[in-house]
Amino acid sequence: MAGAPKGNKNAEKWTFDESQMFINSILAYILSDENCTSLEKACCEIGQYESLLVYLENKHKDIDLMPIKKAKAIIKARLIEKGLNNKYNPTMCIFILKNNHDMNETQNHNLNVNSENIPPLKWFDNDTDS
Repeated sequence: MAGAPKGNKNAEKWTFDESQMFINSILAYILSDENCTSLEKACCEIGQYESLLVYLENKHKDIDLMPIKKAKAIIKARLIEKGLNNKYNPTMCIFILKNNHDMNETQNHNLNVNSENIPPLKWFDNDTDS
């Protein structure tokens, strides 16, 4: 039994054009629904899964991902704004922003110490040494 010939493009579900339309539809959905705060929700509402984005990005190396970047920026801005205004639970917004949008609480601790500027430690006075 012979399978589909190698290189057969007729059986592919996600052509370049269909993939780009899917990516564009995610941005369109997020723009139309002010309460959408995740790519996963947008993908599900369109009838797909967020993991499909990774597949399409790997399959079509030259696909335009700018709509996804814009969608992520919109979601990030919504979470920040609605978290600050207590429209959404601020703790959950912080959690989502940290885990999905690479935002972290940072403190700059300068631990680079120049050993030439540090006087030697004196643990005890030499006069009282025994």
